[in-house]
Amino acid sequence: MRIRPLLALLASGAVMLGLAACSSGNTGSGGSGNTPSASSLEADAIAALKSAQSVRLSGTITQGGKSISIHMGFLRSGAVQGSMSGPFAGSRNIAFSVIITGGTAYVLVDKQFFTSVLQANGAPASACATYCGKYIKLPTTQFSGFNLKGLTNQVFKSNTKVQASVVTATVNGQAAYRISDTKGNYLYIAKNGTHYPLEITRPGHGALLFSEWNSVPPISPPPASQVISAGI
Repeated sequence: MRIRPLLALLASGAVMLGLAACSSGNTGSGGSGNTPSASSLEADAIAALKSAQSVRLSGTITQGGKSISIHMGFLRSGAVQGSMSGPFAGSRNIAFSVIITGGTAYVLVDKQFFTSVLQANGAPASACATYCGKYIKLPTTQFSGFNLKGLTNQVFKSNTKVQASVVTATVNGQAAYRISDTKGNYLYIAKNGTHYPLEITRPGHGALLFSEWNSVPPISPPPASQVISAGI
C-alpha cells in the first residue's frame, strides 16, 4: 500500500493552503491600531508551528471531487497517530488507522481495509481471519514526509502571496485573526498568546482545524500481540 497519493494531494493544495513563507512579496500593514500585519501574523504562525512539540489536525477537504478526511496527532519526535480516509490504494476510497513511531508504521486492518487493499492485491478472503483486527507493520518510507516537519512545510509554501488585510474572527469560541492568500483561502490564527494556526479554510471545499497544541498524548506502538507481519 502506498500512502504517497495523500502527500501528493497535500502538496498540490488539495488539503493545505500553500500560504507564502514570509516572502518579500507580502506587503501592506494589514490592519490598524493594535492589529498585527498579515505578514507578521504569518511569520508568527510559521514560528509557532515549527517550535510546537505536538498538534492535532482534523477535518475534511475536497478538490476535484476527491475528499480527504484526517484526524491525526503529530509529535515533534516524528511519531504520528490517528485515522484518515480518502482516495488511497489505487484511487479506491478507504479509511484506515495508523500509528507511526520508532521508525515503523502500523496500519490497523479492519474488514474494509482488508477487502479494499489486501484482498484487492491478491490476499485470499480466508486471510481476513488472520489479519483483520491486527496491525500490519510497514516501513516509514511508505509515509515519507508525513510528520510534524512535513506538515509545516506543506502548510506554508513559497509560491502564494498573502493578502494585506487582517480581520478578527472567532474559531470554536477562541478569538482569532484571519488572513487570506490570493487564491481566496483563509488561515485563522490565535489572537491571544502564541499565534498558533487554528484553522485552514478553503471556502466551498472544507476546512482543517489545529488543536491540542503541545498536549497530544504520547504515542506508543500497539502491543506485540496485536501486530502481524504483512507478508501475505
